[in-house]
Amino acid sequence: MRHSLNKILRENSFFTKGDLIRYRDIRKDVGRNIVLDKKKENIFELFSANIQRIEEALRVLEEVFKLLDYKSEEKFRKLRFQTYALEKKAYPIILRYAKRKNI
Repeated sequence: MRHSLNKILRENSFFTKGDLIRYRDIRKDVGRNIVLDKKKENIFELFSANIQRIEEALRVLEEVFKLLDYKSEEKFRKLRFQTYALEKKAYPIILRYAKRKNI
């Protein structure tokens, strides 16, 4: 999935990685002073929080590429639904692991 995402972004990049790094303003970054979330209590919270971040990010990219490149928008939608499928498949595996490890 990561390779698919990187490929789509490389094919449609309006900025190089160097441009993005050069334009980043670390001192004024709004995320610099944000208080981090509390520590996750268990593997379910950790997995859920991170899979949700992936789903949200893919949805944002899908919306952006509706304006820029319709073919890429479709690719992001496919990745988003692959993520939903991964979440559904991973949940019982995580549950079994957590029960076995008692976490």
